[in-house]
Amino acid sequence: MLRNFVIFCSAYAILSGPLLAEQIYEGNGFRFTYSDSEKVTVTGEQIKTLRIKNSNGSEFLIQNHGDSVTPEKLREMMNQSLLKHLENGATELTHKTAQRTIFGTPRNGRYILYSKNNIPSESLLFTFQQDGDTFCVITQMALQHSQEAERMFAQIQQSLELIKN
Repeated sequence: MLRNFVIFCSAYAILSGPLLAEQIYEGNGFRFTYSDSEKVTVTGEQIKTLRIKNSNGSEFLIQNHGDSVTPEKLREMMNQSLLKHLENGATELTHKTAQRTIFGTPRNGRYILYSKNNIPSESLLFTFQQDGDTFCVITQMALQHSQEAERMFAQIQQSLELIKN
């Protein structure tokens, strides 16, 4: 009986550990939760880029462009920028639509496949309007780390809120 209790407690600690080890980011107009093992950085002067990155190199980026650009124009600009930044071999999959729920609403985006250090990877690009502002969300991951990356993305997406500064 004691042995079963010890096994149960060990399993609970292992399974609940990642759920308990989280932090809350609040700033630059956003609030979300993320894992202790991930790092949040903020760059940019006029338009802040929040970048959440894990140890496997998976990233979740979000920007608020205000009303300075339409989602369509931003998608075009960001798509060109990503294809250039990801260098040779980056391919946009125009026949496939990416989907994520951001701010509680399903969003359609674009897939870009690329290879980084000979590791197949993908980047998803979303541009949309919410409350009069145009947002850009980009996720990037090596396909070999997709399970961990999708967990990270889901945690951020499910908790992501707009806040007034």
